[in-house]
Amino acid sequence: MADKDIFFVFLFLAFTKLSLGAGKECCSSVLLDSDLAVHKIQGDKLGFYTQLGYYGARPAYRQQGGEFFIFYYEEEQHWIDSRYFYGASLFSKLVNEMDGYCLDDHNNWSFYNGSDLMYSEVLTSNCSKIEDVCCQEISISSANSEVKTGNQSFY
Repeated sequence: MADKDIFFVFLFLAFTKLSLGAGKECCSSVLLDSDLAVHKIQGDKLGFYTQLGYYGARPAYRQQGGEFFIFYYEEEQHWIDSRYFYGASLFSKLVNEMDGYCLDDHNNWSFYNGSDLMYSEVLTSNCSKIEDVCCQEISISSANSEVKTGNQSFY
């Protein structure tokens, strides 16, 4: 094979790798959710995330109403969380060990339980907006709304 042919093969492979995610539309809002067991250990990292920008040519997300980020960590080729900013991997407690362009491409999540990284089949990320999942308003009523002790009402 001539040097010119090798160059074109290399160029084709490089372009193919770079264009895998090109044109693919990722979710702008993601829900990271799980069961009660994971909520007890990693609940502060779960919830809704909104795309903040890009890191490593892939979407990067910030937790709504929280202090966590989720981004693709190119060095280890998986999605991770970070408390400080995307790009910081030192204190990661959640890992999605897949190489997909979008966070919701495949769920292969593990979480740190305090001593070990544990795989979870129920920890998932999916396209969801908070306004589409959560109630706009909640009405609370009680049959005992007029219960009083003396002149004081409990409600």
